[in-house]
Formats: sequence, structure tokens, C-alpha cells
Amino acid sequence: MSAQEVNLVCENLLTFQCLDNQLESAKDYALWLASNMEISWRGGLIHGLLGFLREPSPQHTPRQCIKALRVLHEMTTHCTKVDVKRLVLTTELLSLLRQMLSMSRLRGTIRCCCLALLSNILVCGWRMRDAVVESGLLSELLRLLGHGQHEQGQVLWLLYQVLKYKVPGPSLYAIKKIAQALPALLHHSQDVELLLPALQLSRLVSEYHSAMVPAMIKSRLLSRVVRFVLSPVEKVQREALFVLANVCLEYRRRESLFKFPKSILLHIHGLVLGGRHEIRILVLQLLSGVIDNRCIKLEHFVELGLLKKIVLCASKQEPSEQVRLTAGWTLVSLALHLCRCYLEYFIDCGALHAICDLLRLELPVQLLRNILVVLFLLSEKHCHSKQCLLHVMWQCNIWPKVQSLQRNSNAAVRTLSTLLTSRHSMELIFPEGLVFVRM
Repeated sequence: MSAQEVNLVCENLLTFQCLDNQLESAKDYALWLASNMEISWRGGLIHGLLGFLREPSPQHTPRQCIKALRVLHEMTTHCTKVDVKRLVLTTELLSLLRQMLSMSRLRGTIRCCCLALLSNILVCGWRMRDAVVESGLLSELLRLLGHGQHEQGQVLWLLYQVLKYKVPGPSLYAIKKIAQALPALLHHSQDVELLLPALQLSRLVSEYHSAMVPAMIKSRLLSRVVRFVLSPVEKVQREALFVLANVCLEYRRRESLFKFPKSILLHIHGLVLGGRHEIRILVLQLLSGVIDNRCIKLEHFVELGLLKKIVLCASKQEPSEQVRLTAGWTLVSLALHLCRCYLEYFIDCGALHAICDLLRLELPVQLLRNILVVLFLLSEKHCHSKQCLLHVMWQCNIWPKVQSLQRNSNAAVRTLSTLLTSRHSMELIFPEGLVFVRM
């Protein structure tokens, strides 16, 4: 080092010793370090700051320890990610943070400073996340989550950062440990300011499908989350529905490994018609996922009266077109998977009328194609349903619409509409000449 650089280092060492405990002072000092990183490293300024974090400094000279932590926090806020990685991977910083957080009589200010510094490290990417997990800091964070009442919100945010980077994702060990700690926070007397981030973290856990069984089922996290589907707080309700939807999507591939709780139908039963607009849409989307992935036997939809409610949502009586379209997806999914023994009930409750009336709306191509598939299957496979279908199509006056679909830009839609019109045109034109079992 040159004489000028040595003088700079000595001057800044003296500056730190005289520094007060104000945040602005720490920020000014950190900005100088961040703009002169090479001098700071070669002059030992960084290692000097780390020295104030070693025992017994946090206990005997807490003011110096807090100053050092604040400077490091501000420095990692303003320096590059490369400098943060150098600080984390080439020094004992993580080990020192773990030792401080494990102390039984650590001052709250020091603990908060440690967590703030850790947040700057975690946002720098998956390599930093892996280094934090491997250092043992994850275990300390989970311990604080269970016992540190004042820092729970801060710890939940840090755990969210641990799971946020998905490519590559965290280890199965980290996902399982976080999932096992969450159920203790999910109770109805919990403060919403903690409950909501806990559910958001649960939602993130549920997105790791490879860890679904140990993280969501064996940890009983799913059974805790289900309760909040009926929460009066819309944001809480929404997060709980997202978690259920994620678990539902994974069920089909792993159905032999866990039993999907059919009790969720009891929780969401009243929300199909009685929930807020956005919640109704989420519930109907969830039911579509349950049906498509065969999570719950479809007879439960009939037994609980859910089918009638879905039909009502998809019918002309529903004022919201968005709810109606979403219910249309759900109803068509139900029609495609429904057992033959429930077909008569399906027709009696007005499901065919609702499906036919949906053709009058501007539909996504996939939904339009699915509706035509349902109509074609009903007309081809079951004699009784064929007669009812033709009568309903005549009643709803959708024959011109079906004919016009032969000019649709989608090949599958053109084919299906052509098959429907070519096979049943005479019966649709002269419905009075047919004998219907049901009107």
C-alpha cells in the first residue's frame, strides 16, 4: 500500500472509533467503504469491523458491535453483489452472525441489526442463500420464529427470501424445516400482520412440488391452512385458497402417497355463492383443479349440493360475466369427468341449459372446445341424454351459433361443430317430431 492509502486507512480507523451510534453516521462511513472497497480490504478495515462482532464484544462492548453491524448493513446495501459475495464467502461473517443470534442474553438492537444485515445477504441470489443455510443460520432463524416475539415478522421475511429463488431451488432439508415451523403460527388468534406473511410463506412452500408430501402433508401445514379459507379477511382467505390450489395440482401425480382432504369442500361450500367477487372466482378455479386432478370423488359434489351452486353461477342468473365464465370452466370439467350414474341428476339441475347458454358469450377457445366436446359426448354415448340435449339446444336456440362455429379459426372447434350439426340437424329442425323422456 502507498503512504497515501495507509494514511486513509488510519484516518478511517480513527473515524470509526469516534463514530456515534446514529444511523446517518454509519451510512456516511459505509458509503466511503463501498466506494473504496479495495483499500478497505487491503487496509484491513473490513476485518477490523468483523472483529467487533466476535465474542465477548456483543456482551461487553455492545455499542461498538452495533456500530460495526450498522456499517456492514449500509455497506452491503450500497456495494455491488460481487462485493457482498466476497464478504460472505471469504470471511467468517456468517459464522459470527450465527454465534450472536444463538446468545441467550443478546440485546434486541444487536439482534435486529444482525437480521437486517442477513436480509442484504439473502437478496443477493441463490449462492448466498445456500451459504446461509449451510452455515446453520437457518436453524437460528427458525428458533427465533418460535421464541422471538418481536422479530417474527422480520424472520418470516428472511425465510421467504430463502425460498424465493427457485432455479436452483433450496434443499429439501430447508423446505421441510421451514414447513415444520409454520403450523405453530397458523392459529385464529394470531395477529393478521404475522398471519398473512405466514400464509404467503406457506404458499411458497406449496409451490415446491418435489417436497409436497413431507412439507405440506406430514408437517400438517395443509390441515392448518385449510381453516383460513373461511377467514373474514380477504387477503388471508385468498392466500389459503392459493395454497390449496397448489396442493391440488400436485395430487394427481402423487395420489398414492397422501389422501387429499375432502373436508375442504365443507370449508368452501358457502363461498361459491356467498363469497366476495374475487374469492368466488378463486373458489371456482380451485374446484376446477380438484375436478381435473381427481382429488376428491365427484359424488361429494352432488351430495353437498355443490353442483347446483356451480350451475347457478354459470347460468344467465349470474350478474358477473367473469364469475360466469369461471363457473363455466368448472361445470364443463365436471361434465367431462362425471360418472354415468349421476348424468340424470346433472341434466335435472339445469346443467345442460347453463352449458348451452354459455355459447352466447365470448369464450376462450379452450373452453369453447370443451363445451363442444361435452355436447358431442352426450349426444353420442347416451341415448337418453341425446334426446334431452337436442331438446335443450332447441329451447336455448343455440343451433345458429353452433352452425356459425363451422367457420371458426380453430380447427378443433370447426370439426366438433360440423359433427354436431351434420348428425343432428333434422332432429333439431323438427323437435316436435321427437318423443322426449324429459322436458
